[in-house]
Amino acid sequence: MYADDFRDTLPLCQDWASLGGKSGRYDLPVNETNKPLYRYQGTPEIFHCPSDRGDTAGQRFVGINCTNCYVQYGTSYLMEWAVDFMRTKRPFGNVAAPRNAYDGQSMKISEVGAGPANKIFLGDWIWHYNRGWLNPRSAWHNYRGKSLVVMLFGDAHTEGYRFPTKPESDPFWQAAPNPTNQWW
Repeated sequence: MYADDFRDTLPLCQDWASLGGKSGRYDLPVNETNKPLYRYQGTPEIFHCPSDRGDTAGQRFVGINCTNCYVQYGTSYLMEWAVDFMRTKRPFGNVAAPRNAYDGQSMKISEVGAGPANKIFLGDWIWHYNRGWLNPRSAWHNYRGKSLVVMLFGDAHTEGYRFPTKPESDPFWQAAPNPTNQWW
């Protein structure tokens, strides 16, 4: 619906936690009415994972001892925002960046069409490898004793997903996003 109203383009956002949900703070405080999906979400609760156990890296990145992402950041879900990271092309650009800069542009739905079934939009806050996958607090969901994260893809399906547990320094993570990869 958003892309229909905005010429095939995904939202520009203020920071990692500002797509939708309730008021909260990650890099900066964002009121829920200033989140681009506010008028589309119905209730901010759709951005609340009942298994949310917080962000073990909150102190490291923004100085917050985050025990519940939804309560503190306003959302349980981390989107790829403004930069390509972890083999994932950012769908959502930075509203504060110049429109002609890469980070100041969001993807168009037509771009997502290159591989919608494996195009990551967002996932449980702890989906990035730098969120402490091996920390027990980062195991929000598990299947048969193995931790997984719930991810939202470009074709609107969700699934419990297991990323490779390679260290942050592994060159695997530096590969450019590509629709032919397992995810992008």
